[in-house]
Amino acid sequence: MHVGAKPLEAATSVYRQTTRGQWLVFVGVVLAMVYSPTNATVQELQARGLAVESWQMFAVGLAGAGVYVASAWPLWWVLDALPLTPGRRARHGLLRVLLGVGYVALDAVVTLAFLGLAVALLGADPGVIAAHMQPGEVVVRGTAGFAVLVLAHAVLQRAHERVEREVLARSLARANLRALSLELRPHFLFNTLNGIAALVRDDPRRAERMLIGLGDLLRLTQQAGAEGQVPLRRELEQVDLYLELQAMRFGPRLTVVRDVDPAVLGARVPGMLLQPLVENALAHGIGPRPGPGRLSLGARREGETLVLRVHDDGVGLAPERRERTGVGTTRARLAAMFGEAARFTLAPADGGGTAAELRLPFQPWQAA
Repeated sequence: MHVGAKPLEAATSVYRQTTRGQWLVFVGVVLAMVYSPTNATVQELQARGLAVESWQMFAVGLAGAGVYVASAWPLWWVLDALPLTPGRRARHGLLRVLLGVGYVALDAVVTLAFLGLAVALLGADPGVIAAHMQPGEVVVRGTAGFAVLVLAHAVLQRAHERVEREVLARSLARANLRALSLELRPHFLFNTLNGIAALVRDDPRRAERMLIGLGDLLRLTQQAGAEGQVPLRRELEQVDLYLELQAMRFGPRLTVVRDVDPAVLGARVPGMLLQPLVENALAHGIGPRPGPGRLSLGARREGETLVLRVHDDGVGLAPERRERTGVGTTRARLAAMFGEAARFTLAPADGGGTAAELRLPFQPWQAA
């Protein structure tokens, strides 16, 4: 399994699933100690007056359980080699059944040998074995032990597969973020640098401020791509820098209204989550509209949900705007990172224009 820089959430998930599998093995060990023929034989020897100390009973039971646990590792190795994947399910399923039969037979042989050794060490009559070793009991014990080990293996295998899916999903989200930043940069940089070049002669101080703002924006974009998730405060700072640069194009015809609850500024959000939506609103909503335009940014908390909203009063939602690069990538990133816990809607707004709303789990930012 590829681990790499595994996220904390994935590590926690596999820990929980692995612990569950370990508990199944532990239950099997306890059952092996309490209900094994070895333990029953020692109890019978005590009933017949043989002096058997409690620690001897425990040692015999523990040794029997140790044999059971030791058999788990080669069994799991074989189960790994016989996955129940499509196309191999029937063949590998039959081989697993045969493996179970072989395990039960081997368990019976080991049990008889171990019982004989235990009784001999305790100085008892070997005939006691025959009085307690019923064939059905051996089969039931071996089958139960095999079932517990197979179940534990299934739980652990499921945990590893789940972690692999989570790691791949987060890798996909980071790849989408890098692709998105590269998609945004070329035409945005071209337009911004052209605007700054036009200011160099007429307003060199403003041109200098714009260059500094562009550098800050690119720095935040690079950080967002490296970190994956950022505090909402930093995400809004990046949007503000972007809007300051866009002011060269729109001038006084663009009005930005913010309705952000200060209590959510420390929320954890995917990097570059809002900028594509803001760019989409400016380029395809307010840009084509003659006259002034209004862009509204909102952020609030509803219970355990963080609600983010980008609303423009532009020309409205064209069919091709629904899944443009920024919008489609945002939807894919949210699905990869949060699954069904996140929701993204892009729809016509009341009173005209377009409203983009994101709902994702509220997670407070904790700096490393």
